[in-house]
Amino acid sequence: MYCIDIITLFPDTVGDVLSESILGRAQERDFLRIATHQLRDYTVNKQKQVDDYPYGGGRGAVLQADPLFRCWDHLRGQGPGRPHTIYLSPCGKTFTQADAKRLAWEHGHLILVCGHYEGIDQRFIDECVDEEISLGDFVLTGGEIAAMAGVSVPEGTRVLLSRQTTVGRDNPYAREKLCPVLAFYVEAGWEDACARCIQILRNEGAGHTMTIHSQDESVIREFALRKPVSRLLVNTAGALGGVGATTGLPPALTLGCGAVGGSASSDNIGPMNLLNIRRVAWGLRELGDLREPAPAPRNAGSCAPRPGQVSREEIEAIARAVVARLTEGR
Repeated sequence: MYCIDIITLFPDTVGDVLSESILGRAQERDFLRIATHQLRDYTVNKQKQVDDYPYGGGRGAVLQADPLFRCWDHLRGQGPGRPHTIYLSPCGKTFTQADAKRLAWEHGHLILVCGHYEGIDQRFIDECVDEEISLGDFVLTGGEIAAMAGVSVPEGTRVLLSRQTTVGRDNPYAREKLCPVLAFYVEAGWEDACARCIQILRNEGAGHTMTIHSQDESVIREFALRKPVSRLLVNTAGALGGVGATTGLPPALTLGCGAVGGSASSDNIGPMNLLNIRRVAWGLRELGDLREPAPAPRNAGSCAPRPGQVSREEIEAIARAVVARLTEGR
C-alpha cells in the first residue's frame, strides 16, 4: 500500500477533497492510504502555538521546528521503508509529471509538509526534508493546495463543492475562499438556515452582503430583518448584484459594512464618496432666531407626528435596539 502523510494546520481542507473520486476509491480498496495530521496536536504549550520568529532573526513568522519534528518523528515509522519527506515550498523545484512518476516508483511512503506564514524553520528543513517542491510561480495561502495537486478533476468542471457541518475560525470552508471551491450546508428548514447564515456572517462577513434565492416573500422579509448585513440581494448574483450591475443599487467602488461590520458607512461607496469636497456656507439665521419657538403647523389638532415623520419616542426606541444589537454577545 502506498502511504501519504500530510502535515498541515488545516487537515479538514485536505482530507475532504482527497477522499473523493479516484483517490477515494483507491483508499477504499487499500491501494492507497492518505492521512492528514494537525500540527497543533504536537505542540507542548497550552495555546497550541506553532509559529514563532525565525531562528537567527528576520521578518515575519515561521512554523516552529519542535512540533514539526515531533509530528515527523511520529509518522516516519508508519509506512513501508524510509519515508521521503517533501516540503511544499515556493523555493522548491517546479513539480512536473516526471516528478509524479518518480515519486510513485521510487518511494512507498511520502510525508508532505505544508508551509504557512513565511515558511518553516530552516533547522527542520536541514535535518528532515529530502526535497522541496513548488507548483509554480504564483502565490498560495499555504501548502495545502500544493498537497492536493494530484487530485483528479473531471474535464469541464467549473467549481468544487464541499458539504460542511461546522462554522468557526478553524474551518477555512466557513470563510472567504477566493477560489472555485464552494462550501454548502444542509438545514432542516428556513429557520435553521436563517440561524446558520447568521452564524456564518458573524464568523466572517458581518455588515457586508448576502444573497438569497427564494420566491417566498415572507421568508425574504425575515432574512432581511434578521441578518447582520447592509445588503440583501434576492435571486441574483452576489458579486455583481452588490455593486449594482444586476440590481437597482447605486454603482459602487467598494461596499460599506456599517456599524455592525466596524465601518463608518453601510452605503454603496461610489466616486462622489471618495472626492474631497470643500464647502463654503453663509449664515442664514442668528442664534437668537434658533431660540424662538417654532411656528405651530397649520391645522395642528394633536401632537402626533405627521405622516412620514418619526417621533422622539420612536427614535429613542430605535437607538436602544441598535445599541442592544451591537453589544449582544460582548
